[in-house]
Amino acid sequence: MIKLIQLVLIMLTVFVADIPQNSSTHKIDKLIELGHSIKVKNIDSVYLLATDALTQCKNLKYDLGIAKAKTLASFYFLEKHKYDTAKFLLFESLQHFTRVPKHQNTIDHGMVFLHLGYVGIKQYEFKLALRYADNALRIFKLNNDINNIAASLTLLGVIESNQGNYVQGLAYYSNAFRLKSDNNFSPEDCISDFSNIAAIYTKIGQYQKAIQYSKKALTLAFKYNHTLKQLGNLNNLGVIYSSLKQYDSAIYFYEKCLEISTDHNIIERKNITLYNIANLYYKKGEYEKSSKLIQNVIIADPTVNVLRNSKILLAKNHLQLGEIDSSILIASKLYKIFYKHSRNKESTIELTHVLGQAYKAKKKYDSAIFYLNIHHLLRDSLYSLDNQRKLGLLYAELETLDKEKELEILQKDSIVRKKKTTGIFIIVGFLTLTISLISICIILMLRNREKNEKIKSRELSCQLEKKKRDLHQQILKIIYMNNGLLEVESGLKRLQMQIEKNKSKDIDLMLETIQKSKTLDAEWDNFIIYFDQVYNQFIKKVSTRFPNLSTSEKRLILLIKMELKNREIASLLNIDSASVKMAKYRLKKKLLLPEEIDVQLYLYNFN
Repeated sequence: MIKLIQLVLIMLTVFVADIPQNSSTHKIDKLIELGHSIKVKNIDSVYLLATDALTQCKNLKYDLGIAKAKTLASFYFLEKHKYDTAKFLLFESLQHFTRVPKHQNTIDHGMVFLHLGYVGIKQYEFKLALRYADNALRIFKLNNDINNIAASLTLLGVIESNQGNYVQGLAYYSNAFRLKSDNNFSPEDCISDFSNIAAIYTKIGQYQKAIQYSKKALTLAFKYNHTLKQLGNLNNLGVIYSSLKQYDSAIYFYEKCLEISTDHNIIERKNITLYNIANLYYKKGEYEKSSKLIQNVIIADPTVNVLRNSKILLAKNHLQLGEIDSSILIASKLYKIFYKHSRNKESTIELTHVLGQAYKAKKKYDSAIFYLNIHHLLRDSLYSLDNQRKLGLLYAELETLDKEKELEILQKDSIVRKKKTTGIFIIVGFLTLTISLISICIILMLRNREKNEKIKSRELSCQLEKKKRDLHQQILKIIYMNNGLLEVESGLKRLQMQIEKNKSKDIDLMLETIQKSKTLDAEWDNFIIYFDQVYNQFIKKVSTRFPNLSTSEKRLILLIKMELKNREIASLLNIDSASVKMAKYRLKKKLLLPEEIDVQLYLYNFN
């Protein structure tokens, strides 16, 4: 993939060489802009592009293009740790802007100061770096270059945090993130901001916050395939978990870092990561495993710092494994180097402790006392400095509370802005859905109520029909019994006529009993009560409307309501059919009905 990009860049450069001069400078400017846009992802292609652009500019005597190409090339040397070369190129570019006033305070002029700021950091010239970064920020603000204003703020944050000014550093990082958020930058552009904020929290001991921001940065780095940022954040998480003494978690992130650096053949990062893993195994007490790993680092010929730290760790492992002579041999050589050049007090403290313990194990107490005395003197001196540093960190931590709150508010505002429009749609949709569900529930409830009422009505109708059937059956039974009694009565009367008068007393008693059975008032009263239950208090309503009705007329109304024939009514009332018709006529008069109204139809519809 890299070779393909390089080939494309060469073709573009050749194309630039073949076009007329009046458009060549514009094309070269576009190629240099392209170089700045890809410099984070493909540093080798940037160098190739910058070199070819520089050649074209020299052929065209395009001085501004030469300055811009050198600025772009400086970034390559900066990434390759060739800081003096990068600085030399940037000073040459700066001379052009000094000579040509009309090119001053332009974005290209600001880029020179921005790169000089990064060189100053790498060479520990923080005051110079701060001055360059301030100039860059001033120029980019004049040109309203939002992207490079954010880059300048980030650079200032790096400078301040490297000097221990963590509150000011966090403020610059927060401002850079706020600027990007306000201008709708892609999440990809915020990876470094999260990493930088995490670094601040790590240094002031707020490890949970550091983990939170490092994981955010790591997620975005994997999402947008930024290898170097993946490695940086994996390493940061290893450092944080190591500080928390969660060594297994730290090893997990370091091994991920090792895997990626091996796959991409990033040797320096690979050696540093191997050293970190070996150091963690030493802390866990797994000295043999630590020794094997650290020997691989030493064989790989790492940088001076990694080699020095690796040898110290190897000496410590030899001591723990009982290999006293090997430990003394390595530690003594390193101690002479550090003592001679007065380098790195912390490393000297470690070495004197190793030597003191090693000579103590060999029972060479004079040598042991000598090194342990030096160890304690250096440690006490550093401890005093550490106390001052820790006190400063404590004040910094207290001062960062407001910055932390401000940053959290900024992040929440950013989330609210992104979700505001979708939130409105969600609310409207939710309300619509809620209204729909409520409407459906109401409809279902009404339908269910209507269904229940229908069922209840059907059940009542069935019960009413059943009672009506029972009533009719009872009437028919009475009619049948009356008819039977009539036949018995007729038979007895015929028999009475055939026998002597003085012998018919028993027959007279039987006829009298039959007549009473046909007109039992108590049975009629019970029947009326049952009838009212079936026909919804019909007799009571009629009696209320027409209070002058006689008992026989009420019984007639009852039988008419049941739609009985005249013959059946006659049987029940113990009269003949002609009398029934006359009774109906009289009843019609009493009910004040016109001639054209049928009494049976009137009673059927009576309510």
